[in-house]
Amino acid sequence: MRSRLLSSLLVVGFALAGCATTDHAPDRDIAGKQSDTADYDQFQVKLALKEGKTYMQFMRDEVYKAAIDKPSMLKPVMDVEHQVGDFNFDDWQPALIKKGLGVAIRIDSKNYFFNVGYMHDLDNQKMVPARTTKAGKSIPAHMQVEDDVKSGRSYGVGPEGKQSDPSYPEYFHELAPLMGSDDAKVLAFYNAIIGAVVNCDSSGWSAKALSVDGQTVATDYLAIYTAEQLRHMMEMDQGHAMSHPWDIDMTTATYLAAFTVKTGKMVKGTAWDKGAPIDWDVKNANSGRSGVGFTRGARQNQAATIAKYEMASNKGKVLINKIKTFLPGGKADNDDVITAVFNMFGGQRAPARIDHADELIKDLVDFQAQILEDADQIVKQPVVVVAQDGFHGGGGFGGKSKGKKKASDN
Repeated sequence: MRSRLLSSLLVVGFALAGCATTDHAPDRDIAGKQSDTADYDQFQVKLALKEGKTYMQFMRDEVYKAAIDKPSMLKPVMDVEHQVGDFNFDDWQPALIKKGLGVAIRIDSKNYFFNVGYMHDLDNQKMVPARTTKAGKSIPAHMQVEDDVKSGRSYGVGPEGKQSDPSYPEYFHELAPLMGSDDAKVLAFYNAIIGAVVNCDSSGWSAKALSVDGQTVATDYLAIYTAEQLRHMMEMDQGHAMSHPWDIDMTTATYLAAFTVKTGKMVKGTAWDKGAPIDWDVKNANSGRSGVGFTRGARQNQAATIAKYEMASNKGKVLINKIKTFLPGGKADNDDVITAVFNMFGGQRAPARIDHADELIKDLVDFQAQILEDADQIVKQPVVVVAQDGFHGGGGFGGKSKGKKKASDN
């Protein structure tokens, strides 16, 4: 079924474009490109994507245990490094990579990424005081290993054999020109990353399905997504499933990127404004930290606005209702299946597998195609405000682990 989907993407893309536009992506730097490339085989732990489970379940079963639950692999090096100063996670990276102290994950024969230096020390917790967010949400005092979510790096190696150290600015910098390609290439990219998230399916990375640039950006996406899921899972370990859902934030921002590149518009706060995908990554004036979590509310408002428009159209409504059948209870707040579906795959109760996963992957890619077709009309609609604080936004992460019809639990 996936092979039929891959071939149909070209038809859908060229139909959307009418007469396909020329791929005008300029010469670009691989995100955070580095001079040396670490070989997949040099790492002590080597894993590979295998179709048949959600990416979160792959993380639970294999990645998290290898990257974090084996302190004997990293602790000796970290103990030595810590004796000469405070925790400096970035400075440890070259030594850890050289020793192969990390977890390498192969996507296919030409693409892989590796994860190094993630630390989760439950014996070194700090009390975080109670606070109230700008959205008015009260967060009680709790224990947290505050340094842990700052630890670790994940690196991508694409089909050209170049190693990247992708952060959000570099990732969005390389994503934007790809989103400016013809629609067939854009949809092929979404097919690849959604296939991985939903079903650990790497077939979307094949040379027939995805360009070299597309494979490189998709590999960087999965490297960052894995890093953010590791951090999210650290919080889950401490019973804070609502904290640091950056994996969800990143995927939602990526799914909305094609719309923003096509129209030059995005929701900032509670109104349409000029923008680019990199605008999802902002710095907090109070903490000085940057990230995609700070613009969560704006994305929820944008996704809800898209949903309202599509529910009023025959094609959009059909696709939204099809996607809902995979969601817990068969429902999505404000019909916003974009937020709901990616919340489901990043939350603590994410399903272990999705029955008929190919259908959901295709539905999400088809919905992206429909959004692109309607984009110029959607930006004329008033913003549906579901997060009053459009900068920091609300939660609603997690949810039931079993969809109405097709999500299978542990």
